[in-house]
Amino acid sequence: MPSFPKPKYVDHCERKATHDRKAKAFRDAVWKRDRISDYTPNEVARCQRCRGLVVRGKGGEVDHIKPRSTHPELKYDPSNGRIVCHECNRFYKTHPLEREP
Repeated sequence: MPSFPKPKYVDHCERKATHDRKAKAFRDAVWKRDRISDYTPNEVARCQRCRGLVVRGKGGEVDHIKPRSTHPELKYDPSNGRIVCHECNRFYKTHPLEREP
């Protein structure tokens, strides 16, 4: 039976798994940097837009400061991340002219 060479492309599932690991590490690094205290039972931080309190998994999201579409090299860089509440994140995604320059 002949042996066939392995394809040179990366399997879609493997690519997604790699992205998921990098994205989780990015979110974890931003939450670790911006949380209010190490002693709270949940990870609590302030929204970087409205300054309201947010809890991880309950309205707190990590947003990219410089958009991924124009700065793909900063996609997984924690210095390009900030914590925002769901309402602020949704508003600024649907009102791009309101974003900072």
